[in-house]
Amino acid sequence: MRDQASRVSLFGGECFLVRYGDPNGYPVFYLHGFPGSHREGALAARSARAHGVCLYAIDRPGYGESHARPELTLAGWPAYQEHLAAALGLTRYGVIALSGGGPYAYTGAFSAHTHLAFTLVIGGLPPLLDPAERASLPRLMRVHDWIQKGFPGLLHAEARLLARRIRNRPAWLWNRVHKLVSPIDQVALEEPDVKKTLIESWTWGLKGTGSGLVDDLRRYLSLCPEMFHAPPPTPLRVIHGDEDRIIPLERVRRFAKKLQRVDVEVLGGQGHFSLPLRRQDRIWEIIRQLIGSSELHET
Repeated sequence: MRDQASRVSLFGGECFLVRYGDPNGYPVFYLHGFPGSHREGALAARSARAHGVCLYAIDRPGYGESHARPELTLAGWPAYQEHLAAALGLTRYGVIALSGGGPYAYTGAFSAHTHLAFTLVIGGLPPLLDPAERASLPRLMRVHDWIQKGFPGLLHAEARLLARRIRNRPAWLWNRVHKLVSPIDQVALEEPDVKKTLIESWTWGLKGTGSGLVDDLRRYLSLCPEMFHAPPPTPLRVIHGDEDRIIPLERVRRFAKKLQRVDVEVLGGQGHFSLPLRRQDRIWEIIRQLIGSSELHET
């Protein structure tokens, strides 16, 4: 369900986003996974409308039709997000992030002097706070870290080839992901609407050179401990499934322990994809609570 497509100029370039849900509802940015695009937001369009939320689904820089921003760091993301909100005329907004959108949401949640009202991270990847944490990364990410440091041109070439393969054989990535995830996630991925939407999201997101892949990896592998010394200035909620094989629950718990006033709500029997798809009842309950507390605070 596509409601409206909008192009917003940022930093002399362009950010592409699509608005889902209630056009007059509470504004919430949706930060997609890795790889991905705004089209993930279509899976929540009907629920967003029913709950009075205007969901602004963004193509992050380098994905879809959003211009690449290789100079952008995780520390710079809150300012980027604020410029986008200002361009849309938003004085208050929330953020929902899934999977690879997690590091961006976390840095935004811990930044002061923004118009952010709340953040909800669902099955999200935590940012790195300590060099020792690199050892716990998936092997593929550690290999990419090594390539990025010694042979950055090779990483760009690999991204271009991967983007081309996904565009030409869109079901290839879905099959790879299907083999990696837990049984409950496999069932969720096999739903026709889910499979179609995810494949469209990945294909759209990688319609260019794959620069979003390279820049995301570089940001995921960077250290940003300086952003997390104080408690988050606005409400931050984190939910995760105990059957998540993409981003293991234990890694998220270790990250949350290093933060102040942040707990992880664990949804039993849920995985990386089944959590946002099968537990929308709980997700929207949390969002209603966050919007309610935000509106109460504003009055």
